[in-house]
Amino acid sequence: MVIGTVWWLVALGFLLVGAGILAVGNRQLRQEIDLPNGRIVYQDSRHHEAQTLVSERFGIVGKPDYLIERGRTLIPVELKSRLAPNRPYQSHIMQVATYCLLVEEVYGVRPTHGIIRYDDHLFEIEYTDQLETAVIKTVAAMRHDMLVGSAERNHNHRGKCDGCGVRDHCAMRL
Repeated sequence: MVIGTVWWLVALGFLLVGAGILAVGNRQLRQEIDLPNGRIVYQDSRHHEAQTLVSERFGIVGKPDYLIERGRTLIPVELKSRLAPNRPYQSHIMQVATYCLLVEEVYGVRPTHGIIRYDDHLFEIEYTDQLETAVIKTVAAMRHDMLVGSAERNHNHRGKCDGCGVRDHCAMRL
């Protein structure tokens, strides 16, 4: 009986130490990247590959860099490795809004906002009905352009092309 009790106490000790290590690691990661408070529940990085979020309803997929849980809310975070512009680029706003749409579809929780974290500044992007509608319309317009064959690359930057996720399948790659 004593051996069984000791074993359970040792196991409980390991669980508590493990939970403490995870909590400290979560806090350190938030501080290193300067993320807002909350629990990191999703991470897609060089060291932690996360599942792709899929919306069958809208036919879109994506992987935010982080999802932070605050109470019942999940907040998508997108990291940008550049200095912040005066205001976030529209494409970055649409990207984080798309992640908000995906979070709502996958987890059933509507984010109040998403975050764009540049090297030197953080922007909170309110996820409004108008922004959601803009994402849905943009996806529909992109799908239409692809179907009629009018979707063409709109850049001449080799770095952008080299970093593109569909580069291997693109007939217009640089």
